[in-house]
Amino acid sequence: MEQRRIGASVEHRPIFAYRLGSLGAAITAVVLGNMHGNGPAGVQVARAIIASPAVRGIDLWVIPR
Repeated sequence: MEQRRIGASVEHRPIFAYRLGSLGAAITAVVLGNMHGNGPAGVQVARAIIASPAVRGIDLWVIPR
């Protein structure tokens, strides 16, 4: 897993992306845990994906917040 800081929020908190899966896979996907607001469900799902067993066959980026 790769962790990369991709920016900051309007409140100056860091935003991190986590790269999972197979580098160079034919399919790339992004999971956004939270685009705006304060709903916790999407963040919980994104964190569960990050903590799950290895993903294969896809280049997957997960951004929890």
